[in-house]
Amino acid sequence: MVPHVHDTVRAGMQAAVAEGYAPAAALDRLEPAFTQTAIRVVDQSVLGEDLAVYEQRTDIVTLGADVADYDPEQTIAHEIGGHKVSGGTFVLRDGQTVRIRRGFVNHGSGEIASGRHYGLDEAVQHHMILSYAHGEFGVVDPDARTDRDRSYYEHRKLLARFVLQSAGIIDLKAITRGSFEDSGEAGAVTTDRRTMVAQARAAYGPGAYFKLNYLFEAIDFEDMSAEELAERIRSPELNTDGSVKRAGSIDVDGLSFLD
Repeated sequence: MVPHVHDTVRAGMQAAVAEGYAPAAALDRLEPAFTQTAIRVVDQSVLGEDLAVYEQRTDIVTLGADVADYDPEQTIAHEIGGHKVSGGTFVLRDGQTVRIRRGFVNHGSGEIASGRHYGLDEAVQHHMILSYAHGEFGVVDPDARTDRDRSYYEHRKLLARFVLQSAGIIDLKAITRGSFEDSGEAGAVTTDRRTMVAQARAAYGPGAYFKLNYLFEAIDFEDMSAEELAERIRSPELNTDGSVKRAGSIDVDGLSFLD
């Protein structure tokens, strides 16, 4: 099963690099990810509602027993071909520089503390895994994709609206590339991530991704839909030449978990 998943992700990632949705460095991480990552299966009670988890500190993918009732190949692809291969942030731990592999997710004090941008990471990685297998890298809205996959439906729906309502300022490629790129070893934000953040700032003002994260949390903690949350994303105003007249905004007021 794993070799088949490896082949699918490799071919898909090669296409992503060719089309500009992933940096070439992601391919360099792919082979060791699939050949050196341990996989274990545990009783579902250990993971609770999660079907699988990639733990970067132990470099182990843990599968819950219930994964057999869903799509184990897609789940392995998501955890190894997505989360492990995704870009990381370099942090200082015990005097050594360590790369934490969780895409654009932030970490506090060198540990996995805040989980910030978790919803964005899940939406991006699942979109890419689906696209490796089925194509359509430029179509993130699950209702517009031909595979009709429903996993992380609300997260991907919200990401699609975040891009759509930016009036063309945000390019999906900037988000996917930025999520795969490593930071500098001193924690510096590098080229693709700078582009990713700069586009969001131009469209929705400072802190756009932090505010988007709160909307993702509303999906997870308040069971709100992407459609109702999208009403909180206000598009920017453009001048006739396409430049930004007034940045849009993301409204997080009134979300109960922020009180």
